[in-house]
Amino acid sequence: MSADVESVAAAPRPAQGQPAPCRASRSLREILILLVAAVALPLITLNVAAVSSGQARARARAEAELLERVRGLAHRLDAEFRVAQATLDGLGASAALAGGDLETFEGEMRTVSARNGGAPVTLVNRAGRVVLTTAWAPGERRVGVPAPEDARRVVASGKAEVSNLFAGTVTGRAAIGVGVPVPSPAGPPGHGLGLSFSRERLAAMLLQANPSAAEGEVGILADRTGRIVARTVNDAETAGLPGRPEVVARLHAAPEGLIRGLPTREGTPAVIAFARAPLSGYHAVLTMPEASFEAPLRAELRRALLGSALAVAVGLGLALALARTVIRAFGRVAAAGGDAAPTPASTGLREADRLLGALARAAAERRQATEGRMLLLREVDHRARNALAVALSLVRLTPRRDAAEFASAVEGRIAAMSRAHSLLAAESWRGVDLAALVGTELAPYADRVRAGGPPVRLAADAAQPVGMLLHELATNAAKHGALSAPRGRVELEWGLDDGDGALRLTWRERGGPAVARPARAGFGTRLLDTLAGRQLGATLARDWREEGLTATLNLPARHAAPA
Repeated sequence: MSADVESVAAAPRPAQGQPAPCRASRSLREILILLVAAVALPLITLNVAAVSSGQARARARAEAELLERVRGLAHRLDAEFRVAQATLDGLGASAALAGGDLETFEGEMRTVSARNGGAPVTLVNRAGRVVLTTAWAPGERRVGVPAPEDARRVVASGKAEVSNLFAGTVTGRAAIGVGVPVPSPAGPPGHGLGLSFSRERLAAMLLQANPSAAEGEVGILADRTGRIVARTVNDAETAGLPGRPEVVARLHAAPEGLIRGLPTREGTPAVIAFARAPLSGYHAVLTMPEASFEAPLRAELRRALLGSALAVAVGLGLALALARTVIRAFGRVAAAGGDAAPTPASTGLREADRLLGALARAAAERRQATEGRMLLLREVDHRARNALAVALSLVRLTPRRDAAEFASAVEGRIAAMSRAHSLLAAESWRGVDLAALVGTELAPYADRVRAGGPPVRLAADAAQPVGMLLHELATNAAKHGALSAPRGRVELEWGLDDGDGALRLTWRERGGPAVARPARAGFGTRLLDTLAGRQLGATLARDWREEGLTATLNLPARHAAPA
């Protein structure tokens, strides 16, 4: 800031012999930075709280998505077993088997085996002996070969069953058997059919079911005992191994769920989702590294914090830019104070440009120029002091019980002053149209406020107090009155008295909660009385009827006139 600008911005020096004031002044730059901080910090706090809440919801969505995927894997596994059961049911209905033609039926069994990748198909009789199996050579017959326990149980119970992982009696390879009883019209099932497909078939299905798995994710299929049947990582090394006891205990305790805090077999911290297949009782498990699971949540938090930092940076940048513009503008005003020639270039600030124009036009006659400058400076000083005094009193007197509520209250009231100021500026401070002021201040509630009256123009010095008064009434109605209820409405009417020309403005609330005169006057009530009495010289009467508040403002004729 230049010395000329500092001399313009500084307070008048005290007369000789008087003590200098001790109160330190702040620069415009400091005030704007403090204003940005006062608005930004509560907003950042709310943003962080909203992000935290959003992260909890996002985590719940991610967990639900992981559970949905593992449920789908469990149903996909059961679908494999259902296909095998359906195939065996169709084979058991063979006429060759019913007629005892084992040679023809063996050919049908080998056809089914070939369609299932060579998986052995076995026929077991009620005595628990193997009659035919495609694992033998074509036409080979053996007598007295015992069937596996699972196959004997299927024939005895008459119920289809999926076995746990076992080692094949013929091939010695790990396999899973699907057995179905062959119905007999004469009584209990006389035979059972089994299809034993290799563990590798389920491993291939597991890989096919997870084409878009996250990096580091592991899919697992386990039988009813908790032994690993297939695994997308280190499959051959882990097949047939028992699951970890802490995981198996959870698999048996609930049909589905999530496990946190356990690492994978490779030692990676993971989130484990599991689901039990309803038909077979097998278990599907998905383990996702915690880093992959939390990465989207952390990225969202980083974006939110970066956005907050960017908003603060932009706010500070705009504040500094505005400060430079104002300082430069008033610096030029100070430099051109006594020039007779006008300054053609714009300062970038409307008020400063008007002041320069006034100075240039008044420079022709020294006396007129001096009187014009003094009048203009007095007017600017008066308006600035009034605006700053009102803003400062709002900041000082607004209750500070809650930081966010304090910031919102101060911001709303200063915004009401700003809106009235904008209307005045648009009309070159010659006054404002009352209907335009009402529409601007009550815009957020336009669909619930019915306003009307004759065309009236308010004087310039009454615009901001009336605007703030309307803002306070609307804010109170939104918190405690008609606008706080879904069906609440407000009627706003005004008119000029035929006798003394005074403006009467009536605010009626209907459809809200029942109201009563408050036990003590709050800050909003005191502010309304101050705006009406001290700033406008008006009277404000309030009637707390049960159906809603009615407030009547009588404004002296000097403040209003027909438009």
